[in-house]
Amino acid sequence: MVDNDKREFVDLMYTLSKGFRKQTDEKTVELYWIMLKDLTLETVKLRIMNHLKNEKFFPAVCEIRQDVKPEEQAQADYVLLEDLVSKYVFLDFPMAGRNAVQMKLEEKGRGDLVPFLDRWGGEMLTTTNPTATRAQLVKQLVVEHKRGLTLLQASPEERKQLDSVSELVKRIG
Repeated sequence: MVDNDKREFVDLMYTLSKGFRKQTDEKTVELYWIMLKDLTLETVKLRIMNHLKNEKFFPAVCEIRQDVKPEEQAQADYVLLEDLVSKYVFLDFPMAGRNAVQMKLEEKGRGDLVPFLDRWGGEMLTTTNPTATRAQLVKQLVVEHKRGLTLLQASPEERKQLDSVSELVKRIG
């Protein structure tokens, strides 16, 4: 997530607290923001909505962070692309719209979706069979997500972030 996503993230946390009838304070929301910031807003939304539908208790950070299945991520990516393409790409000015969508994807930290935009953006607008287009694009995204799934060691920057979270938890507690 990027700083521009924080307002929407706070709204998501409010929704989550209402859904589980649990009050959350500003420090809790800040802790969740810090711990989830490396995920995309779409992924966090997907995990929170899934948790609201399927679980009984307010989630710990690790429950939201748990590995998102490639199929779930692909569906979220499709929704993001579809939303941006429908807002910014017009058949009269396809290149200007494509560039606007690329900029929006990069602002969201999702520049990795630009090749899919280039391949599928026009088809998303002109298809007579949107269900088939969606299925094909999601299938391609799943393959890409499975290819990208690797276990990473924490970088020095991530370790520093974890240390700052530990300090925040100590101050809260």
